[in-house]
Amino acid sequence: MVLEWTKADQEAFARSVLRRRWLNAVHRAGVVTVAQLRTLSVEQLREIPNLGPMSVADISAALGDPALSSDDPIELLALPAARPISERDQELVRMRQQGATLAQLARRFRISKTRVEQILERDGW
Repeated sequence: MVLEWTKADQEAFARSVLRRRWLNAVHRAGVVTVAQLRTLSVEQLREIPNLGPMSVADISAALGDPALSSDDPIELLALPAARPISERDQELVRMRQQGATLAQLARRFRISKTRVEQILERDGW
């Protein structure tokens, strides 16, 4: 069986290689958290060796991930962006935060308790 890369696969691989290079560069410059990276201006980023316009653009895109918190290590930026949570799953998490049991959530959303647990675990609960 021969696996072929799609254009999306090739782009994702190129992005990951680029991201690993700029992560190493900013880490060498002493940046270790997302908060530290967010405080740097475009000019300051461009002064870091091996960071060009493509790297700076990718940094901006990576910092747009809503799942990132300021105290996260920059290594998390090497991971793919978090996918958006569905409205149903947002409601499920909200109800759980308000004290609903797994059984109540399963009945309300007509899914198994196991599926409720999977959704909550995936979304950081």
